[in-house]
Amino acid sequence: MSITSPKGIFGIASFLILCLIGTLYYAYDKTTAYDKLEQSYHKVQKEVNSTTEQSINTITAEETQIAKDLIIGSFDDLWGGMDFTMILDYHTEDYYILEHGEIWDNARVKQFMLDQLKNKNLPRRVNRMEYHTIEKFGNAINVAYDNYGNFYNGDSLVYQGHWLESALIIPTEAGWRIRSMHSTRIPVEKK
Repeated sequence: MSITSPKGIFGIASFLILCLIGTLYYAYDKTTAYDKLEQSYHKVQKEVNSTTEQSINTITAEETQIAKDLIIGSFDDLWGGMDFTMILDYHTEDYYILEHGEIWDNARVKQFMLDQLKNKNLPRRVNRMEYHTIEKFGNAINVAYDNYGNFYNGDSLVYQGHWLESALIIPTEAGWRIRSMHSTRIPVEKK
């Protein structure tokens, strides 16, 4: 059968009509879905804006100190001290950190510490934070900071680290805890 035969022309026409119907259906379905998404977005945005307007920048001096203590304490005790028994003193049970392209949970953090503790010459880590923002949104505190770590063997500085980080801190039944973090390594100039 050739395309110019009546059956061939009917077949092509039928195919084109089906494509047109499918395209119109897809466009309608996509438009409907987009409209519903847009309505939902505006509803959520209105709720977020009203909540944010009421709760942004209502952080107390005590809450600011709690946030700072959680951040520096977690780095001194966990990342510097490698004391995995203190993980839940700083982290929520469902904690995670986005660590330079990887997602680590408490189990991964503990495993990192256990691996580090096998090193007999593990350097001593001294941490310093420079805070950019500490803001409260509803019941959560968001912290952005530069994290500087100096690593020593005895009195000798063997490595310097720098990370740009953020943390989300939430209230729990056990007190304020770090729910999530994000960490990006910053290159350090060698001296």
